[in-house]
Amino acid sequence: MGDRSVISGRKRGPLGSTDRYGDKKHKAIIMLNSKKEVMNDKTENKNIVIGDVYHRKQYRREAIIRWREKRGKCPIICSHFLDKRQYRREAIIRWKLNRNNHTSASKFAISISGETSKVFSDVLIDKNQYKKEAIERWKKKKSKRTPSCLAYDKAKRNTTASAETSAISGPPLDLLPNVLMDKKQYRRAAINRWKKKTAKKRVLLPTSCLANDKALKKSINVGKTGYMRRQLNNRIGKHLLQQVPFASDVLPDVRRCRYCDAVKFYSETANFCCLDGRVVLSNNELPLLMQDLLTSTSKEAISFRTYIRTYNNHFAFTSFGVTADNELSKRNKGIYTFRVQGQVYHFINDLSPKENDSKNLQLYFHDTDNELENRLSDSPRLCIDLIAKCVEYLKDNPYARFFRNLRDVPNLDECKIILKTIPGQDQRVFNKPEVSQVAAIWIEGQENGEHGRRSIEVKLHSDCSRSVQYYYGCYDPLQYPLMFPFGELGWHQHIPKKKDVERGNGRNVVSTVEKLISPVTATSAEYLLDMEENVLAKNSESSKYVSVREYYAYKLQIRRHDKSYLLQFGRLLQQYIVDSYVKLETQRLAFFRTQQADIRQEFLQGIVDAMASGESEASAIGRRVVLPATFIGGTRNMRRKYIDAMALVQKFGKPDLFLTLTCNPNWPEIRQHMMTHEETHNRADLIVRVFHAKLELFKNEILKKNIFGKVAAYTYVIEFQKRGLPHAHFLLILEHDFKMYEPKEYDEIVCAELPDEHSNPHLHKMVVKHMLHGPCDEIQQFQSDRYAQKLNLTYVQYPDHFTWKAAKKMWSPRQSERSIGRIVIAHPSEGERYYLRILLSKIRCPKSYDDLKFFNGLKVATFRESALLRGYLIDDNSQQLCLQEASIFHMPYELRRLFATILVYTCPNNPRQLWSSFEDMMLEDLVNSNKYTHREARKHALQQVDFFLQSIGRQLHEFDVLPHDFLYNDLQDETRDIRAEKSIIVSEADLRAIENLNEKQRIAFNEIIERVNCKKSGAFFIDGPGGTGKTFLYRALLAKIRSQGDIALATATSGIAASLLPGGRTAHSRFKIPLDLAEGSTCRISKRCSLATLIKSSNLIIWDEAPMAKRSAVEALDDLLRDLMDSTEIFGGKVVVLGGDFRQTLPVVRKGTRSETIAACLTNSPLWRSLSQLRLEENMRALLDPMFTDFLLRIGDGKENSDDNDLVSIPSQMLVENNDNIDGLNVLIKHVYPNLSVNSLHNPLNLNRAILTTKNIFVDEINDILIKKFPGEEVEYNSFDETLDPNDQAHYEDLLHSLTPNGMPPHKLILKHKTPIILLRNMNPTEGLCNGTRLFCKDFNRNLIRAEIAFGDFAGNEVFIHRIPLQPTTGDEYTIPFKRIQFPIRLCFAMTINKAQGQTLDFVGVYLKEPVFSHGQLYVALSRSKKIENVKVLIKQNNSSTETIKTKNIVYTEVLEHAKHLHN
Repeated sequence: MGDRSVISGRKRGPLGSTDRYGDKKHKAIIMLNSKKEVMNDKTENKNIVIGDVYHRKQYRREAIIRWREKRGKCPIICSHFLDKRQYRREAIIRWKLNRNNHTSASKFAISISGETSKVFSDVLIDKNQYKKEAIERWKKKKSKRTPSCLAYDKAKRNTTASAETSAISGPPLDLLPNVLMDKKQYRRAAINRWKKKTAKKRVLLPTSCLANDKALKKSINVGKTGYMRRQLNNRIGKHLLQQVPFASDVLPDVRRCRYCDAVKFYSETANFCCLDGRVVLSNNELPLLMQDLLTSTSKEAISFRTYIRTYNNHFAFTSFGVTADNELSKRNKGIYTFRVQGQVYHFINDLSPKENDSKNLQLYFHDTDNELENRLSDSPRLCIDLIAKCVEYLKDNPYARFFRNLRDVPNLDECKIILKTIPGQDQRVFNKPEVSQVAAIWIEGQENGEHGRRSIEVKLHSDCSRSVQYYYGCYDPLQYPLMFPFGELGWHQHIPKKKDVERGNGRNVVSTVEKLISPVTATSAEYLLDMEENVLAKNSESSKYVSVREYYAYKLQIRRHDKSYLLQFGRLLQQYIVDSYVKLETQRLAFFRTQQADIRQEFLQGIVDAMASGESEASAIGRRVVLPATFIGGTRNMRRKYIDAMALVQKFGKPDLFLTLTCNPNWPEIRQHMMTHEETHNRADLIVRVFHAKLELFKNEILKKNIFGKVAAYTYVIEFQKRGLPHAHFLLILEHDFKMYEPKEYDEIVCAELPDEHSNPHLHKMVVKHMLHGPCDEIQQFQSDRYAQKLNLTYVQYPDHFTWKAAKKMWSPRQSERSIGRIVIAHPSEGERYYLRILLSKIRCPKSYDDLKFFNGLKVATFRESALLRGYLIDDNSQQLCLQEASIFHMPYELRRLFATILVYTCPNNPRQLWSSFEDMMLEDLVNSNKYTHREARKHALQQVDFFLQSIGRQLHEFDVLPHDFLYNDLQDETRDIRAEKSIIVSEADLRAIENLNEKQRIAFNEIIERVNCKKSGAFFIDGPGGTGKTFLYRALLAKIRSQGDIALATATSGIAASLLPGGRTAHSRFKIPLDLAEGSTCRISKRCSLATLIKSSNLIIWDEAPMAKRSAVEALDDLLRDLMDSTEIFGGKVVVLGGDFRQTLPVVRKGTRSETIAACLTNSPLWRSLSQLRLEENMRALLDPMFTDFLLRIGDGKENSDDNDLVSIPSQMLVENNDNIDGLNVLIKHVYPNLSVNSLHNPLNLNRAILTTKNIFVDEINDILIKKFPGEEVEYNSFDETLDPNDQAHYEDLLHSLTPNGMPPHKLILKHKTPIILLRNMNPTEGLCNGTRLFCKDFNRNLIRAEIAFGDFAGNEVFIHRIPLQPTTGDEYTIPFKRIQFPIRLCFAMTINKAQGQTLDFVGVYLKEPVFSHGQLYVALSRSKKIENVKVLIKQNNSSTETIKTKNIVYTEVLEHAKHLHN
């Protein structure tokens, strides 16, 4: 459809040769002859002259007439003809060929059939134009259905069309009038046909073409070029980035406007310049004097162009009021840029100056004999010769002539001087007003209306200036006399468009305003001005008249033979463009100002309350606003765009790429349309148009050609640098399969090195020229209820599948493309509206508003009650409800522990009342034991609560809990920490372990015990890989010391490692080491507290997994012990045993580099050299699988053979098959969790298995799959996310729901009975509840989960878990401070590798969707199980690598080397 030939010409006379329709083969023969021949047309029976081609439109009209006649003669087979548009199209092609070939001496024939009519398929119209034409055809077919076509349509439905018929018929059957479809469906079908046409792999040419015709050869070459271009455009994918260009890319050629001859750039619409000929404005030829000054290279011309704004301001009739950035407009500092802030004002001053200080129009009237000297005195830097030329240049300016003539008017004080705002002229044909048309003099009492419109009164003496309004036609000529030397009118509100102009004999058309306002009826000038303002306000906006934008879009076009030279005024052009833009914005603001009674917003509250009160008038609710959200740049508009961007992130995740496209003022498209003397920065019009075209091409590259991969969502912003050049910042979110995980993938698209000068000379030249510098400056109703219910959507998900029909006020299924939904924000203070929003975002498939108020068969009265009942809101008495739910299980000990954690994490308003309400239930076991009186039982229980609090780092006296007859001193015991440590029971197994130590273990054991017994200082580091018995040795040491009645403190860096030691605590908890430890920070322990007494009384301190801790934490312990013991010895003279394996993960440094991570290691601490190293070498696991143990050690030491890409091979027996035909992840899941439903239903303890992966996003992916496979009914817990600033809650609530920071539970927690979970906080390490403890669920309540510890020394213990507030670290990743109230747990079918460190599993699956990214991760992942057959590894292919048997192994060898060289 819509083929466009590249051949053009002119012909006169009636149409001669035409298609011969009606023969059996349905072909048309076009006979073309270069000579003038007389041919007989069998259709029209007329003689035609071929040699001279006449106008194309006439040719096309006659072709349509013949087509209709032929169709009428054979009505039954009319559809065998090409359709009207196709017929007309081929007629135009023939017309163009005739025009091109009428001078050729050769004769040739072209055979055209239904198939071969696409000779010029390479010049198919673009998709948007094709779509528009398709809609027009649809409308015509819908309204015009001829009997002949209906007859054929009926026959067509009842018979099977032959291949030949289908090949030559017009539109397809699905497009015929009797089976008209929906407009959008029709348009989609049209687009599909368009795509098929543009995807042809060869150009169909007539077989009878004569090869000796040059013109035809030219058209064939054009076809081939088009085919090659289409083939290049159809290539998509990241591989295109590998094709480095050897020359600068240029924009595709676009034809000039056929109406106004304006230059067009790629992506500019057809009506961009003149609305397809509807806007016509007359331009006068600039006098030769000014042409020379604007284009000459003489010193005088250059000086004039440098100070052109100053010259113009001196001769302007109005003063220019604006706040400009003078730093940017300095002529001697950088690029000249005219930038303003705020409004622009044009003022008319009095005729007589004050204190002889003449300016603007006063220079035309006052002391004209010395005009040159007066003008020069105000600006000495100007040239008097140029001033004289400007005076001569403006001699024909009607305003200048008028004001100069005023000096000859007698008794001027008795007159009124009036400037006409809109002289009665039609700017399309004439724009050169006379003096009488622009101004007039009134004598008071003699006004007679002979002077047309009047609007601006200039007074001889007054105390104020009169403002020239933006809608006055004299606005531009008064301010820019050098640009409009003949006083040409500027824009005003009644410039008619072409098709609306009354056509008559006269050239001037009387304005509508001219007819409405007559000065005869005006009693005074003021009354006349008021009448004008009222009429202008009423008739300012009409489609019949040229708008501000349309006017200046026409004026600022690039045209051949432009006589006005408007675009050559350099720095003055900058001011003119800025002034015009401010005028456009002023008009928009004026419109919104007049519409304030209609523009209302629903802010904070109103709609729901109005519905409840029966209010139906929109004007009675809401509040007035200054600007609507549609006003670009307004506060509400910017906020809406921000929230839309956040909705994209919420739907598709974080952006993957940040791209910047900058404007290059030396682009050839810019230089091509500039004169040699012009400076690029003065052509803002040209720069932004070329940049926009480049931007559209760039978007095509990234969004359609997918050079970075398929884009799921994107957003971008265009900014202007301080010096005026535009640039665009893009944020791209790639689809899941195209995300980049490895540095190698990023290296494919990002290059931070200088390209090779020989292999890529062009790229090298561009990088050297442009990039060797710093960074850039810069629910209503469904059409199908069943379909909607089947999708099981929430309200916010509807736009993904349905589209809202505003006119019909209903939803209809979405036909194509993607969309995301966002519910309008609501603040909690809005009451019911806020709670309605919560319900709509959570409940799936609601049927009505009443349906939202039903839950479990109960109907409530308000949305708040429904949200509260469903658990979407925090109950005011949630702590009491939590304890009430826990008391049902009759577990007093756990109830006391739960009470302690509630005190710490939820901060109840009245702790004493909360204790009193549940005291009997908390004392139940103590009272029933008959060992205590009620008061003693209460004291014992409170002491136990205090002990729980101390294990978390708090004390009971901090809370108002104690009954009035109790004092904290009654519970206080300075030795309670010591008693607690001494009360730890030493197991027989640990005592027997002393006798079962191997040689290396015994050497270490004896040396440490000897230091303890001799009370000597000792600082040791026990080094050994996994399986060498470090934990076994620690338990033996603890058993030995504690069995003697002494105190030994067991700590570890991680909660999991601490739970493996009797009485173990995390080091940060035991020694009160700050989590956000900075250099020089100290432990928060007072010398006189009971904890300090405990530490001083200890004989041995063990710190396991010390390599995981930052060196500053160990140094803080050293400072604490030195301070407590008043000693300068290392660790204050205490015996301290540090232990761990440097092959495992090192300290976590947020966004730290390799060097920063190494610097934080213990090996770089001054204490390291003072430690005695004890090595354990005999590996117990080697007895089970020696080859696997050796492989693990090679991995840990970084000695496993690797290829050139630093990839190591994984043994084949560990690998999981993964290819295009096999879903590797499902295979891995079956390996790790075979017969998942059987294991879970019978014995959850069999689930000592896990899939380990690198990041939390992959953990969530696996857990989501497995929770669906796990049997049982789902229980959903939603978090309560609150911004710390209440004012931000409404804007960010949805975004916060989509975030899952590290170490935080998800917003939506889905659990089932007996599902495995992992604890995310140290709730009570002494009871086995620490960060990393694995449990399985047993019971679910609204505010409480009952779970059982699955593994370790505390396996089988039942515990209560309740919601607690958690707050992520605010930083670059999470800039919005917020807290999340949720159960501190996650599913643990899968976990991160770092979380698994310290755990031993029966079966391990390792899912490497992306390679490991930190030291020791691969070693930790593979070493969690003892045998190679119990480890399965899945290496996922990615965009940069197809490897499935090799993966990356990161080892910081310098850390290992440093650790080995520790002296004993």
